[in-house]
Amino acid sequence: MNIAMIPARMGSQRLKQKNLRELGGIPLITRAIRKAKDSGVFGEVWVNSEDDAFGAIAKEEGVQFHRRPAELANNTATSEQCIRLRRYWARRGLRNSCARWNKATTTRI
Repeated sequence: MNIAMIPARMGSQRLKQKNLRELGGIPLITRAIRKAKDSGVFGEVWVNSEDDAFGAIAKEEGVQFHRRPAELANNTATSEQCIRLRRYWARRGLRNSCARWNKATTTRI
C-alpha cells in the first residue's frame, strides 16, 4: 500500500503558521491533503504534526493524523526523524508499504 505522509509544523522560522496560510481561500495543508487523496495513488493519507490544529483539519478532510513529539517540531528536526513511524506501520501489518513524504508547501504528485 502506498501511504502519503504530509508533515506540518506550526512553528516556521520565516513565515509563521505557513501550512495554515490560504491560497485561493484554501489552507496549504488542505490543498496537500486533497491533492494526495485525488491522485488515486495512495491507500492512506496521513498528516504528521505536533499541533492538534492539524489533527482537526485531517479529521475534517477524512484522513489520518499522527501527533509527533514536540522535540520533532523544531527547525533542527529532520524529515527522517519525523518519518520514524515504522513500528506503527508494522503493528498495522503495513510492513511492505511505501510512504511518500508530501510537504504542504510543495504539493506535487
